[in-house]
Amino acid sequence: MEISERIKYIIESYGFSPSEFADTIDVPRSSISHITSGRNKPSLDFIMKIKNQFPEIKWEWLIDGKGEMKEISEISHEVSNTLSGHFEFLANEADPAPKEPILDNRSESPIPHSTQERNAISDSQRLGFQEIFNTSSPDKKIKRIVFFYEDGTFEVFN
Repeated sequence: MEISERIKYIIESYGFSPSEFADTIDVPRSSISHITSGRNKPSLDFIMKIKNQFPEIKWEWLIDGKGEMKEISEISHEVSNTLSGHFEFLANEADPAPKEPILDNRSESPIPHSTQERNAISDSQRLGFQEIFNTSSPDKKIKRIVFFYEDGTFEVFN
């Protein structure tokens, strides 16, 4: 597998579009297109930006294509982190007492919606939003927000 194919594989496995991936590793969007098409080879700086943003990717795989993309322990650790807290194992049949639900320590604020309003919203409708202005510096605008999760994943909002 060529390095351009490995970079395509990274983009696909993390669920990015090429432009989102370029923004994530802080490179020009055109460089992703040139590298994945095989027109250009990635520079050392480009590869280091990938490795810095995704430290779980093994150098040997990224450079030479040898071995697995991620460490096996990293993969199993990610799976256990992803699954922990999302599922409660079935109680022992001999123990009929109900277990208390496992609570996540994330702070979430409930969004008050009536049942009618909730049913009226569908995927094809644009959701409403509330604009909040920072009065201390009105000339500054937010460019990007990145949420980093404990399981090693992240979300980028532009």
